[in-house]
Amino acid sequence: MKLESIYIRRSYDHKTMKGNIEFINELGKIEINLTDEACRKIIAICASQIVETSQTLASEMTARCLEIEAGVVVNLLEGKKDGSAE
Repeated sequence: MKLESIYIRRSYDHKTMKGNIEFINELGKIEINLTDEACRKIIAICASQIVETSQTLASEMTARCLEIEAGVVVNLLEGKKDGSAE
């Protein structure tokens, strides 16, 4: 089975969520209706991954900035006035 789509939406009163997941294969398609609880679990997993990805990106950006800053300091110590590598 291959995942075709996941669709989650809020109800008209915005109090609950509902959705469905579609899988396909050579024999046809199957659709699973999602309850409010299942939708909330999927949203929680997505939110957790967004946080994890953001933290990783922030760490990588910080490391890169420190790397650049360290290079500028070294260049300044070596006598290059503007800190840039020649």
